[in-house]
Amino acid sequence: MQPEEIPEWIPFLKRSLVFRDLVPENLERLALRLQKLSLPKGATLYQRGEPGDAFYLVASGQLRLLGERGGREVVEAFMGRGDALGDVALLTGEPRSHTAKLDTSGEFLVLSKKDFEEVVRETPSILAQLSRIIAQRLLTAQDGAAADSERQELVMVLNTLEPPVRPFFTMQLALSLVEQTRRRVLLLDMAPDTGAVAKALGLRPVLTSEAMLREQDLREPSVLRNLVSEHPSGLEVMSLPASGLGGRLYRGIFLLMNLLRESHDYVLVASGRELGDVEKSILEEADRWVLVGSSPTAGAFRALEVELERVAPSPK
Repeated sequence: MQPEEIPEWIPFLKRSLVFRDLVPENLERLALRLQKLSLPKGATLYQRGEPGDAFYLVASGQLRLLGERGGREVVEAFMGRGDALGDVALLTGEPRSHTAKLDTSGEFLVLSKKDFEEVVRETPSILAQLSRIIAQRLLTAQDGAAADSERQELVMVLNTLEPPVRPFFTMQLALSLVEQTRRRVLLLDMAPDTGAVAKALGLRPVLTSEAMLREQDLREPSVLRNLVSEHPSGLEVMSLPASGLGGRLYRGIFLLMNLLRESHDYVLVASGRELGDVEKSILEEADRWVLVGSSPTAGAFRALEVELERVAPSPK
């Protein structure tokens, strides 16, 4: 986008869910990287299964998202002005889950994956918006469960982002889940920099060790009072390095996961880019997993993605 075009687009960008909270300076910096794309009626914006290599904001026109059920193509959603497509895929690396086909001629603002990575480095607050969208996806992805369902969810978040972005993103994801559900959410921070998320929240982390856990009855919910830090939002954070569940406690992993699940509506288990025995055991207990990364960590992301397909082939 040319500099002289930016003023006329700023009001439109401010209405976007992803960009609405950006300060004017950052919004203008973002606008400079956006490219305009026009397509005729009947054109295909992207195909299901293609790499998620760009973010699209619908500036005008209408299109439909097509999925597949029972071998048949079905309409999953209709999109129009102001709607965003492909935002989460830039972080998760997921291939396109739908085919996007235009019902009318359309105009789009496009942000490539490369430009997105540069924008995130310059404006990390964009990650806060994307974390809200991913949190919403976790809610709507429950297998047909009603929004007010009492079903408890254990979700593993495997994060290859580099510090300090990693704990910031994890924090925003957890807070977004609390905000959108108003239910009991616990974040189990098992990343290499365990305790960083609690510190980012302004909390004093309770660094839980194997020795501390061995002294607890993991079938008794009251033990959690001494093992978690609580944020004013209601979010609870347990800071436990993966090594704390090794050794003699390895066979008790399922007990801890059950304890956390029974005491909370949502449990987010945040880990790093290593998939050791502890992480694999938690994957077996999880209802689904989310893999997050970016271009600077593309190698680690792909390696972890390959391993996940081997040990947990179906993202849940």
